[in-house]
Amino acid sequence: MKSTLAVFGNQAHARSSNKGLLKYETKTRPRIWSARKGFFRQRARMPSARARLPSVFVLALLVFFQTLVAQAGPGLGARAQSSAPYAAAGAVTSLAASAPGAATNDPWYRDLAGHWARPYVRVLWEEEVADGYVYPSGRSYFWPNRLCDRAQFLLLLAKAFQLEPFEPPVPSYPDVGPSFTILNGKKIWAYVEACVRAGISFVPPGRNLFPNAEVTREDAVEFLVRCLDLWPMAQLIPEDEARRILSRFTDGHTTSRERLKSMALSVRLGIVQGCGDGTLQPRRPMMRCEMATIVYKSCLVRAQAHPPWFSPDGDGVDETVEFEFTWLKNRNIVSWNGGITDATGQTVFTFNPGQAPGPPPRRSAWGGTDSSGRPLPAGQYFYQLWVKDRLGNQFFSVRKPLYLVKHFLTARLHPEIAADGDTVFVLAETRPAALAVTATFICGRTVPLESAPGAQSWTATLEMGPWLPVGKQPVEVRAVFPGAVREETLYLTRLDPLTITAEVRPNPASRGQTVLLLAYTGTGVEAVTATLFGETIAMRPDGPTRWLGESKVPITAPVGPNDVLFSAFADGRRKDCIVILTVEESPLVNLTFILSE
Repeated sequence: MKSTLAVFGNQAHARSSNKGLLKYETKTRPRIWSARKGFFRQRARMPSARARLPSVFVLALLVFFQTLVAQAGPGLGARAQSSAPYAAAGAVTSLAASAPGAATNDPWYRDLAGHWARPYVRVLWEEEVADGYVYPSGRSYFWPNRLCDRAQFLLLLAKAFQLEPFEPPVPSYPDVGPSFTILNGKKIWAYVEACVRAGISFVPPGRNLFPNAEVTREDAVEFLVRCLDLWPMAQLIPEDEARRILSRFTDGHTTSRERLKSMALSVRLGIVQGCGDGTLQPRRPMMRCEMATIVYKSCLVRAQAHPPWFSPDGDGVDETVEFEFTWLKNRNIVSWNGGITDATGQTVFTFNPGQAPGPPPRRSAWGGTDSSGRPLPAGQYFYQLWVKDRLGNQFFSVRKPLYLVKHFLTARLHPEIAADGDTVFVLAETRPAALAVTATFICGRTVPLESAPGAQSWTATLEMGPWLPVGKQPVEVRAVFPGAVREETLYLTRLDPLTITAEVRPNPASRGQTVLLLAYTGTGVEAVTATLFGETIAMRPDGPTRWLGESKVPITAPVGPNDVLFSAFADGRRKDCIVILTVEESPLVNLTFILSE
């Protein structure tokens, strides 16, 4: 599905295009009048001599202009004075005590007849989100060819995105307080604070906003990317790749570093096409008519995916993606549709296949299948929504990317039962490539796994020891993917190092016979003793887990079963093991002597 959004440029007429929102045309720029140092200065190319007005007519225009100044009050054509640290460029000081507030819709603007941006401003005005200059006489002007500043742009964005005005205890910006006004007396502080809270303003709180600073084209792109929830995605683009994307424009390198990634993402998504002459003009100031047009093109209807990465892989996590649809409140929507396309532009899913009339739902879910219910392969997809009003006007949302990723994690331990000193391997496989894989043990220790080339096979080795408790315990393996996390629980058993088993050879034994004492322990045992017939023998090690000793069965040892106590010692602890040694009578007792001649 390709967008048929009209684009805006600096020509005298805006044409429809499906190539992007910010396509900059190369036709003659309209004349711009701006208030600088108390007089009007013409900023565009002067008309030819043939097009100049007769001097008498020029004089008549001057008389008319002076009359208009007298009606509007002092200050027309000069920078307005304000009690705030900064006042809007070109604004006029209001003489009326009840100047229209930012929340009241202006009377229709008298200066838009024949202007190429009139249709766009008209829709914004009907939606009660446009703001112009209203004079005490009641006349209202939009002044479309004046330069747009930050305060004006933030006000329009706050209204277009239906942000609730917000008044914090302390202003976010030292130069924009509760008394700050623009556009002939309109207070906008609460709307600026709403933009700060929504993350739309790119100036961090605590710094000066410089509300009267001109909005450049790269500033407009930054505002747009933030408004459309694309800013986190833009930050994932490496800086060298962003520069490569912008290198297709002859002046792409002039984009400021702080706007580099947002501009690159806008070019990649087709939101920005640049000028017809191969330039981008990122630092050219934007006019109010262009401000209105960009908001018209991108904000009348919006679609947002939550989350933009989802994983219909059957594990019960992020199985579906939910779309949130919003549009301006007063549009009389009669039909709607939209859908999802793959990387080739082929439509794979339609939001409203039955063409149900009326506005779209506020939310819609998708499980990663095509229109026939068949699962789609992993990859990048794009989604877009359009609505049509009762007058036949069709509005499109910005085409945004969506990632269907079937995340997969499998992990195992080898061995699962280990004694101190043994080497334990943590092994994991991830699909697709993961950003990181870790194993967290019950003691709180987290071990990072190292990846093989491709970041799909992961390994960690560790030596079993007293840093883990004895017994069976869980090991949490965690894989982090772009936009997703997968976890699996494994179980590891640490053998108690203070273990002992023993035997006596031979058994049974006779009085006076020497017996061999053997004990088998864990690797952490420090000493082993054997106690029998009232005597304690210190056994000697014969390897890391084997201990030897010997003893002679006393002649006076009682016949029958006798206890042999083996004791192992480690970390101030003791563990005992008893072996039964059977003592037999000496063979000499049963000797019979026969005397013969």
